[in-house]
Amino acid sequence: MYHTYFFFQRLSAALRSKLLNSRLMECFSQQKDELVLYFYLADGSDFYIKADLHQGVCLLTFPAEFHRSRSNSADLFPELMGATVLAVDQTLNDRSFHLQFGNGLTLCFKMYGNRSNLLVHNGLEVLNVFNHHLKKDLESQPPADRSIDQSKEAFLESGGNLKSLYPTFDKLLWAYWEGKTANQSLENQWYELKNIATQLESGPFLLCKVENEILLSFLPIGEVVEQSADPFHISNRLSFYYWQVNRFFKEKALLTNHLNQEFHKANQAKKHAEKLWLAAQEAVGYRLQADLLMAYGHDIKKGTDKTSLPSFEDGKLVEIKLKKDLSVLENAERLYKKAKGQDLDTNRLAGRVSFWENEMSRIGEQLSKLELAQKWIELKPFEAINPKKSEEPENQPYHTLFFLGYEIWVGKNAKANDEILRLAHKDDLWLHARDVAGSHVIIRNKKVQNIPIPVKERAAQLAAFFSKAKTEALCPVMITERKYVRKIKGTAAGQVKVEREKTMLAEPIGLPAHIPV
Repeated sequence: MYHTYFFFQRLSAALRSKLLNSRLMECFSQQKDELVLYFYLADGSDFYIKADLHQGVCLLTFPAEFHRSRSNSADLFPELMGATVLAVDQTLNDRSFHLQFGNGLTLCFKMYGNRSNLLVHNGLEVLNVFNHHLKKDLESQPPADRSIDQSKEAFLESGGNLKSLYPTFDKLLWAYWEGKTANQSLENQWYELKNIATQLESGPFLLCKVENEILLSFLPIGEVVEQSADPFHISNRLSFYYWQVNRFFKEKALLTNHLNQEFHKANQAKKHAEKLWLAAQEAVGYRLQADLLMAYGHDIKKGTDKTSLPSFEDGKLVEIKLKKDLSVLENAERLYKKAKGQDLDTNRLAGRVSFWENEMSRIGEQLSKLELAQKWIELKPFEAINPKKSEEPENQPYHTLFFLGYEIWVGKNAKANDEILRLAHKDDLWLHARDVAGSHVIIRNKKVQNIPIPVKERAAQLAAFFSKAKTEALCPVMITERKYVRKIKGTAAGQVKVEREKTMLAEPIGLPAHIPV
């Protein structure tokens, strides 16, 4: 929480002395979740209030001047334009305050974190709001005073249950209180509470650094970065630190977490590839079986379905399966052909192990560089891996997945399949489950580079999952370049003619949980 009830209590008092008899000349918005109010003060000077009501934060700043854009700017609350401010009232024990205007209307600043809003109301009737997605604000009454007995008698009677007496304490105040009053008597706790209350009512505002985050406090918690008695100044500085420090470290933590997840995935994939590679190496090779047939199989008669021959190295018997209708020489030739495929498979698995080792090394280097980053500009090289980039617009005809730096599209329906075919480049790769209905999948090619096998495999998994064969253990998937896929005029949505395709087997695996299916 960036502002507390105790801050607004003192801010509203400062606004009262500033805004009385001023006129609201403009109220407009230039960005989503941002509102600017321009007041012409009684002494002839200008005064601005800027409210940032982004999700997760509510910040008020008071710029010395503000230049309104000629475009992308919308006027708001016309019912208040030109009205005179008669009073500024703080809601008791609530994070809201009200500007009373001479035309009988009131503007309420409801600073409730994720649910922050500005409300125009006439008495108990809400007439207009800034954030219209908070529909309950239009249907309910504006915030009202909450009277709470905070006397010593009430404190002692509650057994020191401070949460019932001071529900407006924030997490910093609770941490300070618990650290100060642990194992103290109720009498001593009361005196400590009075000291805290004095700080809240008249002490300086503090900006404290707690776990890489700058927070507003009235008590010295963590590292004190700045302090001031002026609520306008401290609010401006808090906003600066929020965007330049707090958001930076949150973004850095998000990127670090994403890279750690990618490193873990790469490590798991490497271990899996190593397991398959070692199993392939340990398996008795077809080449050895063929060599044994050529060396010792001259007495084997045609029609035998299997035989056992001693190995060249240790003499252990090696079982060899034979085709009854082939001679020993023909069986040996068949095994030599299979040996070529086995060698290729072993080499392919070795290459996959090497690929994931290189990927882990690359991610490790990125993590090392990210750890040293201390400025926004040092995060710029990591924009391409930002997991937030994978958040797709709702109107796109495809789901988007980023895998190993490659962008993969998955068509959402038959009509969308035609659309992504139109949007894809001729050198992109196209995939589709063979002989069944399903989504078109596109791998966006990077300057006609050779796309890594793991990327093709991941796209094939998606093509298998988004098809009628999603319940099968393995699904054959067609893969070819986009330029070899043609839409025939007059055919149904999603139907195409494919040329020069190859087939790969894939296990149906869908999108991550955070991407809507």
